[in-house]
Amino acid sequence: MRSDPPIIAVLSPFVGGPYYGELLNGVCRGVRRTGRRVLVVQTLDAGSFRAEAHTTPDRLLPVAHHHADGFIVPVGAVGDGHLELLRATGKDIVLVGYQADGLPSVRADNAVGVSSAVAHLIEHGHSRIAFVGHRATPDVDERYQGYLRALRAHRIEPDPALVYDTEDDLEDGGEAAADAVIRDGLPPTATVCGTDLNAIGFMRVLRRRGYRLPDDQAVVGFDDIDRAAFQVPSLATVAQHTDAMGVAAAELLDRRLLGDRGEVEQVRVPTSFIPRASCACPAGGASAVGQASPLTPREALTARLAALIPPASGDHGTGARVVPELVDEITRAVLASRDGVPPPSPESLLTAFRSLCGIRRQPGTLRLASEAVQEFADDVAPVGGTPAPALRRVASTVRDLTVLMARAQDELIFQSRRDLGNAVSTHYEVTMDLFHSPDEDPRTLRWMRHTPARGGCLGLWAEGQQPWSRDVLDIVGVYSPDGAVPVPREATTVAGFPPIEVIEMAEDQDDVVLVVPAKVNLSDWGLLTFVGPLQTRIENGRESLYQCTALLTVALDLRSKESQLRRAALYDDLTGLANRTLFMEQLQRTVLRAERHPDYRFAVLFLDLDGFKKINDTLGHTAGDEVLVEVARRITESVRRNDLVGRFGGDEFLVLLDGLVTPESTDEVAARFREAMLHPITAGGHAIRVRVSVGVWTSADGLCSAEEVLRHADNAMYRAKSARDESLVR
Repeated sequence: MRSDPPIIAVLSPFVGGPYYGELLNGVCRGVRRTGRRVLVVQTLDAGSFRAEAHTTPDRLLPVAHHHADGFIVPVGAVGDGHLELLRATGKDIVLVGYQADGLPSVRADNAVGVSSAVAHLIEHGHSRIAFVGHRATPDVDERYQGYLRALRAHRIEPDPALVYDTEDDLEDGGEAAADAVIRDGLPPTATVCGTDLNAIGFMRVLRRRGYRLPDDQAVVGFDDIDRAAFQVPSLATVAQHTDAMGVAAAELLDRRLLGDRGEVEQVRVPTSFIPRASCACPAGGASAVGQASPLTPREALTARLAALIPPASGDHGTGARVVPELVDEITRAVLASRDGVPPPSPESLLTAFRSLCGIRRQPGTLRLASEAVQEFADDVAPVGGTPAPALRRVASTVRDLTVLMARAQDELIFQSRRDLGNAVSTHYEVTMDLFHSPDEDPRTLRWMRHTPARGGCLGLWAEGQQPWSRDVLDIVGVYSPDGAVPVPREATTVAGFPPIEVIEMAEDQDDVVLVVPAKVNLSDWGLLTFVGPLQTRIENGRESLYQCTALLTVALDLRSKESQLRRAALYDDLTGLANRTLFMEQLQRTVLRAERHPDYRFAVLFLDLDGFKKINDTLGHTAGDEVLVEVARRITESVRRNDLVGRFGGDEFLVLLDGLVTPESTDEVAARFREAMLHPITAGGHAIRVRVSVGVWTSADGLCSAEEVLRHADNAMYRAKSARDESLVR
C-alpha cells in the first residue's frame, strides 16, 4: 500500500544541531513546495552521545523502504553497506555533503569559501598562513584544497610545515594543533581552521598561553555556528548555509522523481566568508574582497542586509521579500527624520525586523543590522553637510530603529525561553507518566499527549528473532489525540514501518514523520514514530522527541526488569509454577472469600513424588529436573484454567481447586492425576515410572487459616505415602 502524496525519506544521524537541524529545515521547505510528505529516519540510537561527535552507524535497518519514493542521505548518516542497500531498491537517491559514484549530490562550495577567507587574510598583510583541520573528512579536505588554491593564486608557495592535521573536527583537535604550533615557535601569523570547533579550541589554547588575538595570530573558522559570534575575539568564519543545501537536495530529488534522470547532477551551494574581530576586522565589518565599484547608500544597505539572509530563504521567496521591504522602511524612516517629515509607522518597521530576525537567528544579527543602519544614516546625512537639527533627528531615529531591532530579537529570545520551559515541562510530564505511574503502560503511548506530536506509533521486535536478523515488528501502541486513527495492531516488516495509516496522519504542511530507534546501548526494543512539527534547535542534537525515545527505552527496560523480578519472586524457576509465596497469598485470599460466602467451596491437594531421591541419585539431578518439569506439565493439564498449581519445594506440588461444585470434584481431579502418571517419563535417556502420593483438604472439612489448611493437606499426603497407595487420602 502506497501513500498519496509521495514520500521523501531523509536518513539523518540526528534531527537537531547546527548542521543536521538546519539541513532538515531546508529539506522540509523544499519538499513542502512539491506537495510531498517528509519521513525522517534517525540513523543513530536514542542513546547516542552528541551531534558533533558521532560516528557513522555500522549497520542500519531498511526502515520505510517500501513506502519511500526517494531518499536524501546526508554525510555521516549511513555507511557504504547501507548505501548499497538503498541503491538496490532502485529508487532515486540524493546525497548531501559528500559524493559516491553514480549518485547525484549537493555539497557546499567549501573550496571557494576558504579561498575567500585566505584572500581576505592576505589583504590584511599575512603571507604565512597555516591550515588546521581533520583532512580525512571529505569536506575539510576540500577546504584544504581551497586554501592551497588561494595561496597559489596570490603567488605564495604553500609550506607543508604550516599544515597541522587534527584527529577530529572538534575542539580537542584544535587544542592539540595549537600546542603543536606553539612548540614550533608560532611560525604562521594567521591560521585557517577546518571547522569552527577546531578554531575555538585553537584560540582557547593560544589565549591561555598569553598570546593576543588577532595581533599575534589571526584565526578563521568554518561553519558559522552560533558560538562563533560570542568568542573573544569574535570568530571570523565561512558560512556554508546548510539550510540552502537541504532546499537544493529536495529540489534535485523532485526533478529526478519527475523523470529528469539524464546527467548525474553535482550541485554546489555557495559559501560566504564572514569577517570578524579574529581576523582584525571590526565586528561584522564587510569584506572588501570582490567589491568592484562604490555603491549608493541604498545599494550598500541592501547588500549588507542581504548578506544576513541565508541563500535558501531567498529560494523559497521569504528572504527575497524581507530585504527590499526592510530597506524601504529604513530608508523612509531615516530620510523622513533628515527632512523633518512624519516618519513611517513603528509597527511596520517592527514587522520588517521580526521577519529578518526570524530568518537569520544567529546571535550577531542585531549588531550587524544596526551597523548597516548607522552606515546608511552616515551616508545620507553626513556630518558637515547636514544641519545640526537634522543630524539630531537622524541620530534619534537610528536609536529608535536599534531599539525596534532589539525588541524583535528579544521576542525571539523570549519565545526560545518559552520553548525551553515547555521542553522542560514536557520532559517532567513524560517522566512522571513513564516512571511514576505504575498503572500506565509505556507501550500505549498515552504519554505522547505531553509532547508536540499529533500522532505516533510504537513497533517492538517480535519474539524469536536474533538481534542481527531482526526484521519483524509488532505494532503495540498507536497515539492520536482523538483516538480516531485506525491502525492495524499486527506485525509488519521494518521496510513497511511505520504503517501507512500513521504516515497519513501528517496532514498539516509543517508535519513530518520521524522514526527513532528505541535503543540505548545494548537495550534494543524496536522503533518509535512521531508525527508532528520537526524540532531542530538544540545544538547537540538532543531534541525533545529524541530524549523522549531514550526515556521510553529506559522505562521499557525497568518494566521488563520489574516483571522479571516479580516472576523470580513469585514463580518457580525450574517449572514456571507458582512458588510457595504466591501460592500462600492466593490461598489466604481464598480462605477469606470462603469466610464471607458460606456456599463457596474449595480444596487443596498436596502431591509428593514417591522415590524421587532415587532418580537423582542414580540418574543425576539433570534427569531429576526433567522429571519435575514433566510432572508439572501433566499436573497443570489435569486441572482447570482457574485452578492454581504450585511447586512447594523439592518434589512437592500443590493444587488449589477453586470453586468446587461438588465434594466429589476432588476425586475426579485425583483420577486425572493417576491417569496422567500412568505413562512413563523419558529423562536422562531412561523411561521412568513415577508414583505420586496425594493428600487433600476441602473447605467442607471446616474453615481454618491458610497455614492450617496446608498442614492438614500435608498430613493427608504423608498418610497416603505411608499406605504406599496412590489413592486420595483425607
